Amino acid sequence: MAAAPVVTLDSVEDPALSRDVVGLVVRERRRRPTRLRLTVLSAPGRLVDSERGPGLRVGAPCGVSLDVGPSRVEWFDGAVTALTLRSPADAPAVVVVEAQDALHRLCTPPRRHVWRDLSEGDIVTAVAGEHGLGADVDAGPTAYRLVRQSGVSDLDFLRARARAAGLDLWATGDTLHLGPPEGRSPGSVVLRWGRELLSARVRTDRPAGHDGVRTRVGGEADGTAAVRVGARVRLDDLGASVDERGFRVVETRRVLDQRGLRTAFRAHAEE
Repeated sequence: MAAAPVVTLDSVEDPALSRDVVGLVVRERRRRPTRLRLTVLSAPGRLVDSERGPGLRVGAPCGVSLDVGPSRVEWFDGAVTALTLRSPADAPAVVVVEAQDALHRLCTPPRRHVWRDLSEGDIVTAVAGEHGLGADVDAGPTAYRLVRQSGVSDLDFLRARARAAGLDLWATGDTLHLGPPEGRSPGSVVLRWGRELLSARVRTDRPAGHDGVRTRVGGEADGTAAVRVGARVRLDDLGASVDERGFRVVETRRVLDQRGLRTAFRAHAEE
């Protein structure tokens, strides 16, 4: 593999688990929980049935970083949500670890609530606190006289509020963030065709219900490029209609396997 994964359980590095990683996928989308799918070789005592005690178990805090050359890059920070043991007839047994970041705590049953005389920041802070999360808000100070949460989960409620305000919603560790996309991944990334950019597709259309045209780009980049949701990317050497334009990343799928390290992404042209 082009990079060495470092897996932590309960905030402690697990060298044996890190050594046995055979596949790693992290999917990140705007205003949705980041999801990890980690495949490791099975070993005696690796799975823990109980929700308590050390070991690989549902609910365990889980993190994944990658050592790429001299640098260590954090890929995921969340908690284990599912474990699957697979024992095929013609291959070694593996454990598939599924995990999500703290945003998944907001996936509550539908609920109804009325918020009075509160700003977006006040509402986000209150909802985050109910789930044991801190809040970091970069939004206007306007207070709303009445806001209704009408039979939706806490996550869907905050996602709708963020979308209406043109803001992003994401989590890092135990902190819930509400702010502009560039606050999630500041800076700009240049992807050059044949170098950092491995494949690309560009689509321009006029969506139903929209007055103007929209350009979207998708493709696959070298996994060492800093292509993350919220980042601004610029494509070079691809074509005059695309070069020099800025695109904002809305979804990524970062993969580490026997083929190496790569990132599939989707991005929308900036208005």
